[in-house]
Amino acid sequence: MLNHQNNHLATYFTSLIGAAGLAFTVFAAPFPASAQSSLKGQTVNLVIGFPPGSSDDLGMRQLKPFLESHLPGKPTVAIINKPGAGGILAVNSFYQTAKGDGKTIGMFTGVTLKVAIKDKSVRFDINKMHLLGIQPTNQVTLLHKDTGVKTPADLLKVKKALLVGTSSKRAAPFTANVSFFNMLGIPHKDLTGYRGQGELLQAARAKELNVVPLAWVRYMANKEQLKKEGLLTAIYQRGYLQGDGSVVPEPALGVPTQHELIKRFAPDKVGSAEYKAMTTFVGIFATGRSFWLPPSAPEDVRSMWRKALAATYGDPKYRALMKKRTKMDVVFHDPKNGRNLLNTVIDSFQDPVIRKVIDQIMAK
Repeated sequence: MLNHQNNHLATYFTSLIGAAGLAFTVFAAPFPASAQSSLKGQTVNLVIGFPPGSSDDLGMRQLKPFLESHLPGKPTVAIINKPGAGGILAVNSFYQTAKGDGKTIGMFTGVTLKVAIKDKSVRFDINKMHLLGIQPTNQVTLLHKDTGVKTPADLLKVKKALLVGTSSKRAAPFTANVSFFNMLGIPHKDLTGYRGQGELLQAARAKELNVVPLAWVRYMANKEQLKKEGLLTAIYQRGYLQGDGSVVPEPALGVPTQHELIKRFAPDKVGSAEYKAMTTFVGIFATGRSFWLPPSAPEDVRSMWRKALAATYGDPKYRALMKKRTKMDVVFHDPKNGRNLLNTVIDSFQDPVIRKVIDQIMAK
């Protein structure tokens, strides 16, 4: 276990995450002939925990052709959507039923928070599954024009409770936003039961809610359309946590981080329990998209997938495509650094100061 002192968050991501736009280089060894023949002409299932059209679904469909080209034997990759319980139903099913033959892998989000808080919905042992790598994520929070919030400073003028949409009170986007609103004294009300960001956008357009968190890549892909609609305005982002405990923005998103706004509008909250909890939530997003094999997968299968994913994320054509579409560079952590990152974030929830804040948010 880690030593959880007040400065424990400063150890996050040391040698794991640099500034946004971290360079990535891959040197992938050739696959053995047996692996090449084992997947030739086969279909490989990539299981995700969110529905078609979700940010994860779109992201994996963009990754799919490059992954197919780097897997030995060039098999077909099929995206299998298993939504439910904030993505955890897919992990439970994967853990219990997926075979270790290399023909089924999982890409899961929402895993770290549920494991860290020991959520009752978790039916898997994260230490027995085989981590293949992690792609850190970020988010932008948008507000409906009816709130009157067009700039970060307008947040301080909010009098009527903001309507925050979420799948549940135990979802990382919800807890991150609520910790932020609480520090600024912004009234808010939660609306649960929404499945995915597509439903959140639809509900906001119908004026059912007026606070929408969007994945960074989804926001960038729809930025111009959202601007034309004129209904939702990006106000702030989560940002990326650095080795010294600071949080830096993704420049391409064009909005400040939650941390910047707290320092600007509520400097007395910096270093508070709520501030530390908010920083921990940024760590949750840093473990964003994690790739897994089931416990029964042997080493040769794990090695095959590690190399394929490393080569995929390091593919110059894939990186150029994502740069063109999102204006951002691709970041990917190998299994060793990814596992260290996961353990650090999960262990941080044992800090009683942080856990008290988290429990209060989730209990409301």
